Amino acid sequence: KVDKLRRQAAGAGWPSSPAGIGHTRWATHGKPSVRNAHPHLDCSGTVAVVHNGIIENYQKLKAGLRKRGHRFRSDTDSEVLSHLIEDALAARADPLEALGRALKPVCGSVACLVLIQDGSGPVLLAARKGGGPLMAGPGKDGWIVASDSLALAGFTERAAPLPEGSCVRLYPDRMVARGLAGAGRK
Repeated sequence: KVDKLRRQAAGAGWPSSPAGIGHTRWATHGKPSVRNAHPHLDCSGTVAVVHNGIIENYQKLKAGLRKRGHRFRSDTDSEVLSHLIEDALAARADPLEALGRALKPVCGSVACLVLIQDGSGPVLLAARKGGGPLMAGPGKDGWIVASDSLALAGFTERAAPLPEGSCVRLYPDRMVARGLAGAGRK
């Protein structure tokens, strides 16, 4: 339950942040456990991903990432996204481009949120590829994104689906979108 999570987080001593992500379902792959619960992190712990959908080729992607030295903490398909983004960031891609690069080899259905902690503060991204709904709308303190419009009720009066094949960077006052092919639009 979200209220229980709020109480646990309040007692954990975590620093406050203007951005956050969460997921209320268990993983598609692996047994329901804390180990397999979202969010999933990259090796450095700076890229966190929540994902709704299924990555059909995750085993092949995971094997390639392991060969490049990535360490996995879960049995899920979703965790490969954080490591693919980590690789793209290491190749000097900006966060939005890194998300687009990470999604190119992915087969399946992805509706995801990504939180990257970098030197200038948190970067919040969202993407949709291969199905899976993802809605966004402006809220009181910034953008709100969810895979179901009912989850946005009470937080925003205007919500719209993100276009299929898009990656977006969310700022407090706007969002910047880029198609998976790399064409930017605002």
